[in-house]
Amino acid sequence: NELTLRFIIDMILCRNKAILVPYDSDKDHSPYLANGHQAHWCVIVGIAFCIPNDSPRIKELLSYCEIDRSSEYHFYLKPNRKFIETEFSTLETLNNDKVFVVARHGKSRHLGFWRLDLLLASAANLQELGPHRDPKEYMIPAEGISESLCSKFVVLQQRMQ
Repeated sequence: NELTLRFIIDMILCRNKAILVPYDSDKDHSPYLANGHQAHWCVIVGIAFCIPNDSPRIKELLSYCEIDRSSEYHFYLKPNRKFIETEFSTLETLNNDKVFVVARHGKSRHLGFWRLDLLLASAANLQELGPHRDPKEYMIPAEGISESLCSKFVVLQQRMQ
């Protein structure tokens, strides 16, 4: 599969799964373009949208949401496959600066709130091991970094008891 908005919504909101994504990490752990030299992992645990009040389908979109009692402008999308089938096209029309992932970086106690397009660009930018890294300390697949990590991801699921 490809890491697309539809796939992320399906995994996060409908199937209650998290997604592990390799990407280049800036000093504040946000996505960065460093050709793989600052490669780390993050786990996508949520997704957020900024939907304008004047959106023609705002009422239909909000019918799938619960209201956040702390703010009249925050809504939580309830897991629902019907949402993907009927309303996804509305979300696809949002500008890139209106779609965010909620992610956790392994070296931070804080959740990241990053634009999805920037994370995907960073993940697609993984081409080589950074010059400051010792290749002997890493298990690099025979096909190399660009083939094994670039734009790849792992869907995580809860352990069966």
